[in-house]
Parts: sequence; C-alpha cells; structure tokens
Amino acid sequence: MSNDTPLQPITIFLKSSNYTSKYGESNLSFELNQPIMVQPNMEILMKLDTFQFTNVFYTVSAYNQYFYYTISGGSMQTITIPNGFFNIDDLIVILNSLLSGVLVFSWDYYKYTTTITSTSNFIINDGLNNVYNLLGFNDNGTSTYATSFTSPKLFNTMNVQQLKILIPNINLQSIEKKYDKKDNILYALRVNVGAGEIQNFYNNNDFAYTLSENTLSFLNIQILDQNDRFVLFNGIEWFMALNISFRYKKQLIPAHYLTTQYEVNNDYEYTAEQTIEDEQKRNLNAVLDEIIYRNHLLK
Repeated sequence: MSNDTPLQPITIFLKSSNYTSKYGESNLSFELNQPIMVQPNMEILMKLDTFQFTNVFYTVSAYNQYFYYTISGGSMQTITIPNGFFNIDDLIVILNSLLSGVLVFSWDYYKYTTTITSTSNFIINDGLNNVYNLLGFNDNGTSTYATSFTSPKLFNTMNVQQLKILIPNINLQSIEKKYDKKDNILYALRVNVGAGEIQNFYNNNDFAYTLSENTLSFLNIQILDQNDRFVLFNGIEWFMALNISFRYKKQLIPAHYLTTQYEVNNDYEYTAEQTIEDEQKRNLNAVLDEIIYRNHLLK
C-alpha cells in the first residue's frame, strides 16, 4: 500500500472477546486507546491483513431450526429441530423421529433431493427461521395440499459458506449496486474448512480502501453470512488484524486546464517578445533622429 507521509503504518489486532461494546452476535465495537487522526491534506487507508476463525457454524441453528406443516383439516404445527452439526442422513433420522407417524422424510442418493410423504394430504407452511432451504425446498413452503412433496432444489447441509466483514461506522470509498444500501464491506471470504477446523486467512493483495474520515476512534466490526445474517460463532473466539496506512491526497488537474495555461503562457511569451522588439525599434529611431538632427546643424 502507498504510504508517502511521515506517518508510519499501524496494525490493529482485534480479538472477539476483547470488545468494548456488544450489540449482538458478531456485532462488536472496539474502542482504540487513542484516536487515529490525519491532516486535511492526508487520507487514511485500511485493509484486512489476517483473519482466523473456527468453523463452528451449525448445520441447524437459530436461523433454520423450525419446520411448519398442516395436515388437511387440522391446524398448523411447528417442529423445533435441535441445533448442531448434521449430515443429510443424521438430519433425516432426526426429522423422522420428531414426526414419527405423521410425515416420512427421505433423500435421493443420485439427485440430492429430499422427499416428504404422508398418508394424508398436508401442506408445508411458510414461517420464520425454517429449515426448508437446507432440505432443498423453497423458503415459503408449498402452495397446495398433497400426500408427497419432492424438493425442487438440491439439499445443502453447509450452512455458512461466506463471511462478510463490515465496518459500518466508517465510510469506505467504494461503489456498490444501485439501490442497495452501502454496507462498507471490508472483505468477503469463502469458508473452505470443515466443521470444527480452523481457517487462517492471509491477505496477499496490496489493495486498500480509502476512508472518507480523517479521524478514527473506534471500530464497529460486523460479520455476516451469505444471507446477510449475523454469524453465530457459538462462543468460539475469532482473531483479526487490520492494516492502517496514510498518504497525501492527490489532486487531478483536468487536461483542458493545462491546455489553457499553455495558451496563456504562449500569449504572454509572444507579447513580451513583441514589446522588446518594439522598444528596440523606438531606440533605433531615436538614434537615427539624433544623427539627422546633428547633420542638419553642421550644414
């Protein structure tokens, strides 16, 4: 990163358990021991250097632990699935246990879809924090009653696939999609380790975001998943290092300005040369007039 000022780069190390204020899961504030400030002609740059975390993202969590259904002629029922890591076999066993004698769950080894059957007509109801996407069903359930439903999509037992690191209390100079709110995403990284494993991320890219602010006193760190939900780390710490550097603000001089100045300078140079030439002519004429006058006196 560029650092053309006398100010030396700074590395800020953050540990999730050492927060100053906690607003919710993965929504933490860290107050700096002294503010970072620059002069008006300077700007602050920031990049994510390292990030270490453990994949403790449950297959079933508070975000997807419910199954809603209604048997024809009855009222809607809600089933709560215990939180934890599950492969598809484990999940099917648990669902069949919870809904024994009512619904039967199965999955297709070749198509990776799930099927739910019953001896009576039923409907999968819409509801908050449901397990439908995990099973391959649409998030709003089904629209009609039937004795069997097969998921239109493949099941997916990997709950958290991406981590987005946001710092909403600062303004990163970036361009985002039209009509979307500005999230100030510092980095988005893919989760590429299995359950219970530690992932170490090292940023080898020199790119850094420019901050609109010239003072930085605290950092509000938010970590969201691919569905923009606060990530549940289940009490396990994460560690982060942020690099702060400084540079002088650059000023862009439009090309037409330079051309205008060039033309002005050329006009000035031309005028100066013409003035000198005119002065020389006047001096020469004065000398000639003096010679003619003296010759006239001698006659």
